[in-house]
Amino acid sequence: MVIDAGIVATGALLALMSISSWTVMIRQWLTLRWMRRNVENLSNALIKHGNIKDLSLSFSDRSQELCKRMLDAAQGLHAPGGSYRQLDHQSRCDIALRAVLRSLDQTMSRGLGMLASIASTSPFVGLFGTVWGIFGALSEIAQVSEASIQAVAQPMGEALLMTAAGIAVALPAVVAYNRFSRMRKDLAQDLWTLAEDLRAIIISESRSRQETASAQAISP
Repeated sequence: MVIDAGIVATGALLALMSISSWTVMIRQWLTLRWMRRNVENLSNALIKHGNIKDLSLSFSDRSQELCKRMLDAAQGLHAPGGSYRQLDHQSRCDIALRAVLRSLDQTMSRGLGMLASIASTSPFVGLFGTVWGIFGALSEIAQVSEASIQAVAQPMGEALLMTAAGIAVALPAVVAYNRFSRMRKDLAQDLWTLAEDLRAIIISESRSRQETASAQAISP
């Protein structure tokens, strides 16, 4: 009875790990797909629109929150206060933009640690269930004076299934971890490139406004 309970507990733990793994995989895939769509939309919008302020107003939909956050940060709408006010406006905008990028990187990394843990530990959990089951089968053989292969085959087979179950839980987690890590790396590079583009555009617009104001002040 104790042996059976151990195998059942191992199977339940593997089932819980599998459910957790698939939950993280689905959520992370949806998150990364949403972020990729936002990056592409913002990149295309920068090509089509000529004014950052008007562009920021066009991203009002909740599904385009990433675009809105990056545009607002680049313009300094959420620039830090306090001691940071001693810095010039562009430096505060850069700090706000870096804060958004750091937050987005944390969102992209969410759940990857759990996937790595499940991928590395589930085979050992399954192996533990196998060892537990084989120990039970051998204990039953020791209690019977004449043991046949038929009597041993079923508990041995059930025990070996635990190892197969552990590997079955680990494989999707390993594939998903590697896939999401590559997607995260590519997205992070695109986000930093986009942030640099936004910064360059903001600086250029600010310089143009200053030159226009200076020209108007000089002209009679």
